Amino acid sequence: MDRTRFLKVIVVALLIINAGTLAYLFIGSKQNTQLQIHKPGEGPAEFIIKTLQFTPEQEEQFIVLRDGHRRQMRFLHDSLRTVREEYFDALKADTYDTAKTNKLNSQISYFEGRKHQITFNHFVQVRKLCTAKQQELFDEFIDDILKAMAPPPPPAKGHRPPPR
Repeated sequence: MDRTRFLKVIVVALLIINAGTLAYLFIGSKQNTQLQIHKPGEGPAEFIIKTLQFTPEQEEQFIVLRDGHRRQMRFLHDSLRTVREEYFDALKADTYDTAKTNKLNSQISYFEGRKHQITFNHFVQVRKLCTAKQQELFDEFIDDILKAMAPPPPPAKGHRPPPR
């Protein structure tokens, strides 16, 4: 085989390999995204149960944990809403009570911290439900599980022109 023909074969082979690699990356990343992000209408609990491949017994235990977590979070959310309302109602007053608003701000911080702490403890308990193989899945997918539980982001706002 002469040198020119050999180089042509090498170039064609490299083009085929590159095309195959790009196709694999595009199709493979699309499939992984579909596995990791829960589908519309599917709640976080279903996403967790499917992702971690829970048995029916584990699923029952998980539902009990989930319901307890929801009760705690609902209580904190309601408490936080009440304190926030009182905090921002201070804007309507003719006089500004710094001590009161500082106290309310500390309460807001406390409730926000408790929400994170309760969620962390909840997932410690969920991980304890898992077998060793499921714990590996848990460790791999915990970021996606937390995204599935998070509220949707607010809609993007239009770009504002700079002030004049």
